[in-house]
Amino acid sequence: MSDKFINVADLKDPSDVQRRTYREINNATEHSFSVGQLVELSNGVRMFVAKQTRDCDGTPLYSLTADDDEETAQINPYSWVHGYSEDGMAVYLAPSDAEATIAAAQKLPDKWRLAPKQHTVIDGVTVEIPNKHTCADDLDAVVGDKL
Repeated sequence: MSDKFINVADLKDPSDVQRRTYREINNATEHSFSVGQLVELSNGVRMFVAKQTRDCDGTPLYSLTADDDEETAQINPYSWVHGYSEDGMAVYLAPSDAEATIAAAQKLPDKWRLAPKQHTVIDGVTVEIPNKHTCADDLDAVVGDKL
């Protein structure tokens, strides 16, 4: 009896109507991220796509770099990290300045936040009593009542 070994990638996918192998299906899959695109890994690290590659079974993989200049990245391939799949990556979309400011303000320690505004009534007129100035006053001027 002769033993025959077969790579799992060479098995036919039973759910594929064209009866292609897993390797054929993977090779037909296009890369989702383009070279030079900023991506965020599942651990929060942000890097640029330096090169699109494939695994031995045709799965799309990526080489990543911290260099944002594509020409510099091509000159310095030793700074690349290889073998990242699409499963652990997402396109990084920078938040707008207002969103970033609001997010930063929400992370402020309570001691830096504004105390609730206090009011008093003098001769039938409601007067606002000013709070002590804090670092949050500057943020409040930027983000308004979103704190």
